[in-house]
Amino acid sequence: MIRRLEKIFIIMSLILIVASSAYATNNQKYLKYIKKDLNNISITKAQEGRIRFKKDNKHGYLDYNGEVVIKAEYKYANDFKNGVAKVFLEDKGYFYINQAGEVVFTVEDIKEKLEIEGHLSIEEFQEGLAKVSTYRKVAYINTQGEIVVPFIYTQGRSFSDGLAYVSNQEGKYFINKLGEKVITINKDDRNYYYDFKSGLAKYRSNENNKYGFIDKDGQIKIEANYDDIDDFSEGYAVFKKDNLFGMIDQEGKVVIDPKFKKIGEFSNGMFFIYDGVYTVFLNHNLKPVYQLTGYYYKKYSNDFMTLQYSDGLGIVDKNGHLVDKVSDAYKIGDGFILEDKKNILKVQNLAQKSSRVDENIDIDKNYNYIFVNERGEELINLNDYDEVFSFHEGRAIVKKDNLYGFIDKKGELVIPVKYLRVSNFAEGKAAVYDGQSYYKIDSAGAKIEEERRANLNSEAEDPYQGSAIIIKKKSYYDKSYGLVNQDNELILKPIYDSIRKEEEGIYYVKLDRKKGFYNVGTDKFVKPSYTYLDFFFADERNYIVAKKEDSKYGVLNYNGELSIPLEYDYIWEGSFGFINLRKGDYGGLADNHGNLILGAAYSKIYLQAIAGTEEYISVSYQGKEEEKQIIVNKVTGEKIVLDFNGDVYSYSNGIFLGSNKDTSFYTARDGKTIFSVKGRLTDFGSKYGIVFEKDNSYLVDRLGEVYVKDNNFSQVYFPIVDGHFIFKNDNYYGIADINGQVKTTKKYGCISDIQEGIATACFKGEKGYLNLEGEEIVEFGKYQKIHSFSDGLGLVVELQK
Repeated sequence: MIRRLEKIFIIMSLILIVASSAYATNNQKYLKYIKKDLNNISITKAQEGRIRFKKDNKHGYLDYNGEVVIKAEYKYANDFKNGVAKVFLEDKGYFYINQAGEVVFTVEDIKEKLEIEGHLSIEEFQEGLAKVSTYRKVAYINTQGEIVVPFIYTQGRSFSDGLAYVSNQEGKYFINKLGEKVITINKDDRNYYYDFKSGLAKYRSNENNKYGFIDKDGQIKIEANYDDIDDFSEGYAVFKKDNLFGMIDQEGKVVIDPKFKKIGEFSNGMFFIYDGVYTVFLNHNLKPVYQLTGYYYKKYSNDFMTLQYSDGLGIVDKNGHLVDKVSDAYKIGDGFILEDKKNILKVQNLAQKSSRVDENIDIDKNYNYIFVNERGEELINLNDYDEVFSFHEGRAIVKKDNLYGFIDKKGELVIPVKYLRVSNFAEGKAAVYDGQSYYKIDSAGAKIEEERRANLNSEAEDPYQGSAIIIKKKSYYDKSYGLVNQDNELILKPIYDSIRKEEEGIYYVKLDRKKGFYNVGTDKFVKPSYTYLDFFFADERNYIVAKKEDSKYGVLNYNGELSIPLEYDYIWEGSFGFINLRKGDYGGLADNHGNLILGAAYSKIYLQAIAGTEEYISVSYQGKEEEKQIIVNKVTGEKIVLDFNGDVYSYSNGIFLGSNKDTSFYTARDGKTIFSVKGRLTDFGSKYGIVFEKDNSYLVDRLGEVYVKDNNFSQVYFPIVDGHFIFKNDNYYGIADINGQVKTTKKYGCISDIQEGIATACFKGEKGYLNLEGEEIVEFGKYQKIHSFSDGLGLVVELQK
């Protein structure tokens, strides 16, 4: 897979708008090591006082002090939920254990209690109860394996907020944990009801397909007026209107107007709003605490959230302070972090509530949208639109009051802001929707009348070309069939038992239990002499499997010529339209035209798709010798024999990519190996491939010549533009050329995909542009957001003062 950098710029361009963001790595005040050097142990998740781990393909559990409390003996295991975990042993099957590892109940126990002989499904415990179901019945059990609600319902969902939705032939209900019906839904009610959260359940109205909420009395609390809305969390729900997001409280009052690109739901007293430039984090009182440039879809859990930096995982508290960093780490749940896949750390001593409110942060921001050229000169400055997009074919989309139009490269509005939806221009056209219909416009905004498909061909082909007409000599019972052409000239005398059309121009002919066929296009008649004919024409297949009375199976072409002799015990259609051949205990292979690829001499033949191409297929085969691979052209049947034996799994820009154990290789279309390495290779680019060998990354061309190997870059990225590329070393990024000359003089925190010779970059949290010589063409930090260059211009966004 080609490595690209689209996401790096977003991930790395972090600016914490908080002064006190200093940290001390692994400060024991905030990070406590629970367990170090977990050799040969993989950690999965921490939940309910237990950390599930895997050792030697068996599962076990640690406590929160890092000690083994349940040894690794289970083939399968789930995390603890409501005090129990589902596990599996070969000799016992599935059963549930408590946190001491003691068996609480088995699945067989439940089947016996419910008198079930066949399949039984037990879902995850929720609020102390789990749904158990067969194909037609639903019941509920508690964590002791006791039946709480018997098999009286045909459908049901897990408990949420104390209630569960169930239904049977008598009706639809919400029941409590005692099985009592709390809400009865009218039989004529066609609304769809979701689970209860925070005392309310969302429903979708059958009348207008919009969303509202009911309370636990079954009464409508909030009318169905929302295009989309989330469940309530900590007293608030995020809703969507005209592709923008707002927020309501539990009384249905709008507390944040729908004008944001995204709003994250409340979690641990914090949530965020994103306006397209800034992510602002707010506390439970809807007051701004801190903000970041860029989009960060993050939730607070256990009083902290994590942000990915170029040099590690940052721990951020509820005041926006970066309290610590951990290299190569990720969260495993319940306040724990796994570092370097071997050290378990606990995040601790963080404030449970935000103590800071930044009154200087305005969530209602206004922006200037500016276009700059490759020298960083500002050519267009717009401040009267809600949003502006990059140029394509001389036109840029602008948005105002949820309607769209287009400007030219002078910044002038050339297509009015009146459309509900638009696309970028491509090949001189843009798709638009005006609220009534979809159509395409040209660069002046004029509607383009699309030609109908029926009018694209003024001279339609003769529908009877290559065809014939089946005739009968006498009555139906005589079954004397023949063929005439469109001029009523006799082709086949009416002496055959039956004739039927198999495909355009191909007619099956039967006489005295023998089969043949006639090809109208070539005027070739294969007389009925076969006891078996099976025609394959669809999906580029064109062959006929045939058998005679005193022979085995073979393959005919359209003209009746044997492309595969009548010597196989069985022939059948295989993968990708290829033909499988069987002779005794051995198999062979033919292409979709009936051309032999491998004779029946192999105990194993395996076909595999090659990513990036529909033209070639990888074929592995094994006989008495070691397993080998070839590549087959599906269209021509051409065989490519590899001089390096291995699995080919990808094709890009005329080069095949494969591997054999720890060695990767590039192969040309003639089967000759271009380059091999004990390491990893990317899909081949237009001129180069990227090599990963131990801690070194470098380039190789189509002749196998290597570049920049001596630079010892830790990572090299596509694309290669005019001989220049982005590299990474340690925790910084730069630009270099294929001769190994590093062009950048600073250690940048991020550099994104190069577009039109310009790269977006960030340095100490500030963003800007670099050219291929590593020169900064704009002042870093001047703009709050920058977009990749497109159509000769870069779009930057500046906060209005």
